[in-house]
Amino acid sequence: MSKKQLITITKALGIILFLAVIAAMILGQNKQDPARDFDSAFNYALKSSVTIDSGSLSGSGNVWKIGKKTITVITASHVIDDKEDITVYFWNGDNAKAQIFTNNTEKDYCLLTVKVGDAKKIDINEVSPAKNLPVSGENIFMVIPDYNTASAGLVATPEVYSEDFGQNLIYCYVDVNEGMSGGGLFNNSGKYLGLLLGGSDEGEGVFLSAEEIR
Repeated sequence: MSKKQLITITKALGIILFLAVIAAMILGQNKQDPARDFDSAFNYALKSSVTIDSGSLSGSGNVWKIGKKTITVITASHVIDDKEDITVYFWNGDNAKAQIFTNNTEKDYCLLTVKVGDAKKIDINEVSPAKNLPVSGENIFMVIPDYNTASAGLVATPEVYSEDFGQNLIYCYVDVNEGMSGGGLFNNSGKYLGLLLGGSDEGEGVFLSAEEIR
């Protein structure tokens, strides 16, 4: 191989490496921030949102992971009333029967699996979990699935012990309604912060952090 050929190959490899780095940076940004404005963040979160019927109870949840043939959904454990009777309703009206994959009653979260013909072709999103706790005063929102609207609020404190649930939870000022238990908490970049375990009529909600979900 001549010196000229070696220089040409080296330059080509340098260009390929440069393009690979740029692509990795772009992909990393997309993974880190599903959206760069509130409208985009809401639309992304909306497409991950589901409602769940189980026995005599109803609640909310989100798409945790999309596989080729299976969709994993996250919700609150206390939403599941009958493990043999669970139906998941996606934001676009599609619905399917679900089975329990993991039910952590201590932390109060449940992972469900839904089998579909080709899950990747359904117009839904999987959540992008945050790696860190939010900060006090951070803007947050929840999706109200029945109305496809948002309930916006603020983080009061990222970690407070709840005697009712026996664990540290994220405490937020946000309006929550009946049927929203198990629904996701998002920041304004669309990152999934955790799931709703309980709320009050005074515009308060407590959430299990995404860090606690395994």
